[in-house]
Amino acid sequence: MTLILTRGNRLISALAIVATIISSLFVTSPSASDRPSVPDKKSVLIRNKTDSPLVPQLISTTSDGGLIVAGGSPVTKENWATKFDAANQSKWSYFRIPSESERLAVQSGSESSKYRGIAELPNHDLLLCADRPSKRGDPPGGIFVTHLDAQGKFLTEFDALEKNPNNEENYLLLGCAAWGDLLAVVAVKMNWPGHNNNNTVLTSTYSIIFYNSNGSLKRKTDVEALTPGFIPDRDGFGLKVIGDALLISMTNNSESELFTLNSSGKLEAHRKIAGRQLLIRGQNQKFPFKIFAPSNAEDGLPPVISILSRDLSVIKSVQGTFPRYFVTRTVLESADGSLLLFGSNVNLFGARLSTGIRQLEMNLSGDRKIDIAGFKTEEFSIMAASVLENGKGYAYAVSGSSLENENSKNFVTKGSVTGAIVIFVKQER
Repeated sequence: MTLILTRGNRLISALAIVATIISSLFVTSPSASDRPSVPDKKSVLIRNKTDSPLVPQLISTTSDGGLIVAGGSPVTKENWATKFDAANQSKWSYFRIPSESERLAVQSGSESSKYRGIAELPNHDLLLCADRPSKRGDPPGGIFVTHLDAQGKFLTEFDALEKNPNNEENYLLLGCAAWGDLLAVVAVKMNWPGHNNNNTVLTSTYSIIFYNSNGSLKRKTDVEALTPGFIPDRDGFGLKVIGDALLISMTNNSESELFTLNSSGKLEAHRKIAGRQLLIRGQNQKFPFKIFAPSNAEDGLPPVISILSRDLSVIKSVQGTFPRYFVTRTVLESADGSLLLFGSNVNLFGARLSTGIRQLEMNLSGDRKIDIAGFKTEEFSIMAASVLENGKGYAYAVSGSSLENENSKNFVTKGSVTGAIVIFVKQER
């Protein structure tokens, strides 16, 4: 049976809207939540050989208390990954040079490839997942996996899902994770009917494919979407191993779907929930778990935190009034139990203004801005964030081109800044 959850009454009083507008016009000084908190932070610059811009796509913690930052480059078309230890010191970097066909695909207008998933195996080897670029108008170019050892040395690379030469079924990568000694790759299966149908994507299927570390296929599970034609926003995708279960969360920004697979790779529970629901990262690896539904300027619904059980039924929900005037991209649960929201500040009418970080009380009764001085005011400059494994803070990453000026005192660099910047923020319990 399908469980469909809503987030409250969509009727908004016109009088309440008018009152909000009037009150915003007469604010003469910022509230406490408007005064940015200045954290204790350290920044590290990642550079490639040509000092080109690097775009961080994700951050993943490792079993030794460190983390991996990974992404791509719009200039050199490289995929890259950098390892930091538990003391936040850079240990190694790996740069993957694109093939000639990949480079030509990007030159034709395709988005350059980025690592979108990291899996750490029990022996501490790393598997990094990415999709290959394809020429404009062509189906997705397939998915590949890079295998590195614990010291960042390249071991091998294999195609997880190849491009279908018959222009039929193809796959768009969402992410990947280690599940025991297997690699779980999550993708959207796409039927690409070709020019006769204006290249319309017809799909409602998620594919979870399990591989051994050498690239041999172990098993595959297909899950039909509860909403026909549901295409997830890759930035709202969540993947988490909880005990012996694999939890997958996705949203198309108007509704969301979550499902779990058991240890045999079989579908265990599948639920649809109204609104944009984001998996809160940094939680304990146990059930129950939390999701966050941020306020949306289009639907006017309040922010909600929901606690879900293993069968994905809602145990408890907390509805609040914060954050205000903020569009959330990533949600972390910090060491002190508060939420850290990474996204974009917006105005009263929902227009996105600048990158922002908010620290939000778990009961949604208040928030405060986190100072990120030194960045340009572009929206969504922060693409990747994670809590630290030692529980003493969090890290986020931006492209070096996001620096507001080259002499910012917040960063350990001088002169022209390219590469990527990783910011480690200290946060005591």
